[in-house]
Amino acid sequence: MSRIQIKTLGQFRIEQDGQERLDLPTQPVRCAIFLYLALKREVDREELISLIWPGRNSEKTRHSLSQTLYELRRQLGNVFSTTGPNRVEISSDVRVDVLKFKKALQDGHDSEALEIYTGPFLKGQHFRVSDEFDDWADHQRFDLERQYRILCRRLSNTFLDQKDYHKALEIAGRWVSMDPLEDEAQHLYIRLLAHTGRRSEALQQYSRYKELIKKELDVEPLDETKMLIRQVREERTNKHTPNPGSLPSLRPPSTPGNQAPGDERSAIETDEHELAATGSGHLSIYKWRNLSAVAAGLAILIATGLFLWLLIPVSQEVHSAEPEPEAAGIAVLPFVNMGPDPDQEYFSDGITEDLLTALTKLESMRVISRTSVMRYKGSDLSLPEIASELNVEYILEGSVRRDHSNVRITAQLIEVADDKHLWAETFDRELTDIFEIKSEIAHRIADALQQRLTSVDRARIAHGGTDNLTAYDFFLRGREYLNRPGEADQRKYVLAENFFRQALDSDPGFARGYAALSEVYRRHVLIPVTVRRDSMLVFSSFATKLDPELAEAAVESGYAHMFSWEHDQARDEFHRALVLDPNQTDAMSGLARLSVLNGDLAGAIRWEQRALAIDPHAAGRLYNLGIYMFHIGDLEGAQSAFEQVLTLVPDHPEASYLLAQIHLIRGDEHLAEARMQALNDFASDLETVRVMQAKYHAQLGRFEVAMNYLRTSRAAEFGAVRLYYAFIAQQLGHTGMAEELMLQPAAMFSEWERSGYPVPPRGKLYLHLLQNEPDSALYVLQNYWLTGLNWLEDPPEIGIYWINRQPKAGPLLDDPRFEAILREIRRTFDGMREQMASDYPPR
Repeated sequence: MSRIQIKTLGQFRIEQDGQERLDLPTQPVRCAIFLYLALKREVDREELISLIWPGRNSEKTRHSLSQTLYELRRQLGNVFSTTGPNRVEISSDVRVDVLKFKKALQDGHDSEALEIYTGPFLKGQHFRVSDEFDDWADHQRFDLERQYRILCRRLSNTFLDQKDYHKALEIAGRWVSMDPLEDEAQHLYIRLLAHTGRRSEALQQYSRYKELIKKELDVEPLDETKMLIRQVREERTNKHTPNPGSLPSLRPPSTPGNQAPGDERSAIETDEHELAATGSGHLSIYKWRNLSAVAAGLAILIATGLFLWLLIPVSQEVHSAEPEPEAAGIAVLPFVNMGPDPDQEYFSDGITEDLLTALTKLESMRVISRTSVMRYKGSDLSLPEIASELNVEYILEGSVRRDHSNVRITAQLIEVADDKHLWAETFDRELTDIFEIKSEIAHRIADALQQRLTSVDRARIAHGGTDNLTAYDFFLRGREYLNRPGEADQRKYVLAENFFRQALDSDPGFARGYAALSEVYRRHVLIPVTVRRDSMLVFSSFATKLDPELAEAAVESGYAHMFSWEHDQARDEFHRALVLDPNQTDAMSGLARLSVLNGDLAGAIRWEQRALAIDPHAAGRLYNLGIYMFHIGDLEGAQSAFEQVLTLVPDHPEASYLLAQIHLIRGDEHLAEARMQALNDFASDLETVRVMQAKYHAQLGRFEVAMNYLRTSRAAEFGAVRLYYAFIAQQLGHTGMAEELMLQPAAMFSEWERSGYPVPPRGKLYLHLLQNEPDSALYVLQNYWLTGLNWLEDPPEIGIYWINRQPKAGPLLDDPRFEAILREIRRTFDGMREQMASDYPPR
């Protein structure tokens, strides 16, 4: 038999024995069937019929398929064989470039894969045989473009590590051509242009990029790219122009960090070293640092308290970024349960959430998230009031009535400003039609809002994950428990997990069920971190394999990688989630956390504000934003964020505690006392609150009071808090007690170091100070915080607070080395605040 080559990447063509077959592309049905078979290799006849002639499964269509296969055999030879009564298999002599591309990727032959990919799937070719075939082709194109972008990213950084800068530049250029709105691609490309001596082109590329994202996204370039361009301009105008091989550093001179522990190179290195930083496993120039246990990240911030005020002069407060201009917004208010059974509330809530999720696939709409809209369940507020609070132009409201095997859903879309009903409809259907109804409503809303839906959009909206009603019902019950307030509520996680597992028992291929199980373990902070991490890795992997297009699976995979200290992979997954669902707030918050771990507070603030534009009433996101602002020294912004948290959750202990800290910074001890008293009134029984009270009173020299709080807190039995307990004991002269308290964390740290597990630098600093080992304490400060590592997760002010405020714990007070380190830390924070003030001037 003759050999046939099908080229689908770039210009579509079919070659037989080296000669192009110009006749086939003019026969769309034959060509579509041939192409589909070539990619699938073996296909059921009914599958082909439903793809090419959807809704027409009859004897006539079966005859049409048989006739088409016969004509293809006549034209091309015996390219098909029958492997069963209804299955068709294509010959191995038919080769397709897409399969070669995927095989090269699978085998790790990246350079070969790069050469095979010569353009988008079926570029400029439209068969127009059916919407279903177009949807399939669109999905192929989307997935292949995603894989190609990841390939370009990986290869450009591989050549970067190998110091082959011209090859890295060539591939970065291909990446930019494929995805001109991708910040990292543009940053790398501009940086490599500058490095290879093409600074004018770098500046021109930046101008084009800045104009493009302003026009398309109405946003500004990333801060690090602005910083890079400033350095390029400075080098162009400097009469002592560096070598063409030199390259502006990613970090500003005021940030002496980003070195690995123990790296004794100068904080400001040569550009050559900065560009060619090596190390196995690095996929990006953005080198995410393995700090200490990522899984404990924000929990450590909460548990230990934050004493940043020692280093932040109040006169140098800065303001955070203004939120970026927003797209038109829509809120899906909770659908009212009109059924006779009040226990069916979970079903109406689930319909609300699924409709909301479907609409988030519309890239041009800002869809308010579930957390914020559920606050208006049963609310007496008028629609204009709700729209004003959520900053939206449109509201979708409705009701659900489930009665045995039937369901009635009413929905209406309102343009709030004019009180104009853009669309309203009632659906009376059998319960088995629930999946079609949700898709139909989403399409009606898109039409009413004049939103153009691509075939990919249509496919995403129709994507429910299961056709099994029993599995869907269990899934909605699980979501109802998972969405209940109370993050430390053990019972809700157990019940949610049970329902999700029952959903998977009913439909083992239900990808959303696995993604939901991963979310259970991500949010259940009382489970040991290793159990959470391993479970998340397993469940998110199952979800992704079952459905690579599921945004929730990408989000959970991102967090699983982040918990495993695989920050490059986590970043890829979060960005993939945002491609699949532009309104995915959990992905935005994940990217904010990764920005924190990389020392990029401006990036963290920007991502969290972007999430809050979609989820304005999310107390957790507001709290995180307050933390980031507190670190950067924006006390006004931090106070505003924490006060908003308390408006939403009046008994939020961490927000109350940090507001008390802000009052202390400003010298208002009376307000701080009032805030701590209020905290004691509503949460005195919480273990972490007792630790907060102990820290607060120790700050003011009330060591007996602090000791009383720690004696009654089980949290004082573990880790860094146990060392703080030892510190208080030392202040009171209880030397034996202090030494005994130090034994357990000291043994734990030694075991971690032997097993290669990262030891939190904060804990090491505490231990050295308590053991009166100033040289070791200075080493920790010098090699962890001054190099930019861990200072966000383990703020240096905690240890410095002891030795500055408590003379009995100050073995370093008279050491000039300590004063030099302290000045350097202050300078680092000053530089960060100045950069923020420059990029985001006060309002």
